[in-house]
Amino acid sequence: PLACLWPNPVRTPTLPPEGVTGPLIYGGKGDFAAFNGRRVEGAVVLMDFDCERDYVHPMMLGARAVIFLDRGIVNRGQAELKALPVPANVPRFWADGEPVARLVALAEAGGRVTVKARMTWEEAETWNVYGWIPGSDDLMPSRPGEKPRRWRDRREEIEAYYDAASSAPSLAPGADAATGIAVLLEAAEALSALHPNYSILALATSGHFTGLAGINDFL
Repeated sequence: PLACLWPNPVRTPTLPPEGVTGPLIYGGKGDFAAFNGRRVEGAVVLMDFDCERDYVHPMMLGARAVIFLDRGIVNRGQAELKALPVPANVPRFWADGEPVARLVALAEAGGRVTVKARMTWEEAETWNVYGWIPGSDDLMPSRPGEKPRRWRDRREEIEAYYDAASSAPSLAPGADAATGIAVLLEAAEALSALHPNYSILALATSGHFTGLAGINDFL
């Protein structure tokens, strides 16, 4: 199994129904020297994930797809380079674990592969979830002639997002989002026990990775 990588704007790594078939070659970090003496046109190319944006090199030479391997540095900086800012048809996939050694061995043996993939867009309704911790009914201190206000009319907000993203969306672990939501819930529980003067809004938002849609909608 392979995982499709994040789309290039609207262009997903979807392949034709019959897939693409070609020789499997290993391209390392993607510098042009790695392809000396090899026929790249029509091939499926294995590349190390920490190849910066050099995966475009085999595509320029006519490769049909790129499969990234976890053989080095896998971090956010590298992940952000694996999607282009234009809807280019560059089918990109991810493999890790035991299949990595199998794929490399197959490439070294001059094997051929057929890759099939489909990633489709779906409309999905999501929600912002929030709860109130009401403040005190006591009056706030006020200056002479100033209209008195109750403490509870002043609001403070704590917020975290609960959606997750990954350069391979189907594998998004959600650890970062889970940490934020855990802190939000712990903070809300502590504030509820402390009975603060201000009212507190505890807000969990969605759509963080689609242009901050959740918090923008709430605001």
